[in-house]
Amino acid sequence: MDAISSAYALLALKCQLAVQGRTKVSPADIAAALGLPLTDSDLCQLLMDQAQALQTANDQLHAISEQQFSDAASHEKKLAHQFEELRRTEQKIRRSADIQSALREIAEAAVLSPSMQDLYALVHRVVDKVLPAKLFHINLLDEETGEIVVPFRADDVNFIPARRPIGKGLTEYVMRLGRAVHVNPSELDRLRERGEYTLGKVQNVQVRHYLGAPLINPQGKPFGVMALILMGNTHSFDMEEVAAFSIIASQVSMAIERKRAEQSQHRSAEIQSVLREIAEAAVLSPSVDALYSLVHRVIERVLPASLFHIKLIDEEAGEIVVVFRSNSTQNLQNRRRVGKGLTEYVMRQGRTVRITPAEMAQLIQNGNYTPSPTNQPARHYLGAPLINPQGHAFGVMALMVMGDIHSFGQEDIAAFSIIASQVSMAIECKRAEEQIRNMAYYDSLTQLPNRRMLNDRLTVALANNKRTGLYGALMLLDLDNFKPLNDTHGHAAGDALLMEAAARLRNGVREVDTVARLGGDEFVVL
Repeated sequence: MDAISSAYALLALKCQLAVQGRTKVSPADIAAALGLPLTDSDLCQLLMDQAQALQTANDQLHAISEQQFSDAASHEKKLAHQFEELRRTEQKIRRSADIQSALREIAEAAVLSPSMQDLYALVHRVVDKVLPAKLFHINLLDEETGEIVVPFRADDVNFIPARRPIGKGLTEYVMRLGRAVHVNPSELDRLRERGEYTLGKVQNVQVRHYLGAPLINPQGKPFGVMALILMGNTHSFDMEEVAAFSIIASQVSMAIERKRAEQSQHRSAEIQSVLREIAEAAVLSPSVDALYSLVHRVIERVLPASLFHIKLIDEEAGEIVVVFRSNSTQNLQNRRRVGKGLTEYVMRQGRTVRITPAEMAQLIQNGNYTPSPTNQPARHYLGAPLINPQGHAFGVMALMVMGDIHSFGQEDIAAFSIIASQVSMAIECKRAEEQIRNMAYYDSLTQLPNRRMLNDRLTVALANNKRTGLYGALMLLDLDNFKPLNDTHGHAAGDALLMEAAARLRNGVREVDTVARLGGDEFVVL
């Protein structure tokens, strides 16, 4: 009998004795259970062999258990790794879907957004679905003024100025690289040390993490930057986020360029409409003042015209006269002596002029412009000369912008110049019309109403007298010995006498009364 069989036989014996209530096992019992004649020595050896066999079996079971546990742990670790891979894959798929959705929304917004500001706001919303976009802004390069302009920024980034001169900011750094870049605090310190980044004077907020992507036109030239800023330590930008931001920036670039082209086409159509309306107003407006008001209204459709005025030169009086101004420019003097104002500067230039704050300061320093103490200093000025058919400037039409957001670009200058040419012709047309009307109703020498206007006013006066029952008075008079004076001293002296007599008669009656010249030296007072 082997050791294992013996062990099972002894175990069965123990169970049998336990049933009989016996706790002690004698050698005879063991020998009987095993069916062998055993001595005490044999029994001792047998028990030792059985114990060794049981230990071996236990070791084998323990080894099997450890292997199974190790296999289970390895399997669990493998499952956890697979789960993590699945989670990452799911995140990539979800982010890819979000990016595709963002690209689609931006492409649609390029067509459907009513304005550029609406497009910027939508870009902010869709970026926020893919990346933390709380501190988000779009910076554009204004090469004409040499400035970085911020046309859109989230409410949380009001520490960034709306305009600043081109310098050594992160916007310029990203545009130089021509690719999306994540700038962490240590990299920012290195940029400062190398002199590639200088914090603006008005910007006193330290950036923690910066993610910027260039906006690039179809010619491959950067024209701005779209950026995110993180101020805390909880999150940074990984490579996947940099790649996603770069893809979105490419779509935003195309959307902005499309919207710009659309706005340019729309402006061209609006300019044509404005020119047509001004030409019609030159014929249909009841007065030159009505023409000025219409010019202001139509220019507002093409350019920001809240601060708008038209100034003409009165060469006889040597004065600049404000013939029209918007409600926002009430601080302008109605009349002033010809001097060194922006009106005179534009008239001397003979072309449309844009003046930035820096250029205005330079004009003052050079003595070309002396601002009036009553005038509010303009942030940006756009003036176009009004030129008659003989090529002589007789006035200026001007716009002013007081804030920092908007400046005047080359398209604005070109549009304003074209409109000013049409306004010049319209004013000249209206002036000629009023001159003709004046010749029809006023005496050309004395500027008194003539016989035709006297008849019209006499008809109105008689009707009023008949309705009210009140009387009026009519006085006829002439100049004694006028013909001999005219013959002796000449017609120039006679004309001077007639003008003096007309002035004295006009000054001797009320404004509601009429002094008319019938002809020759005959006058009528109604």
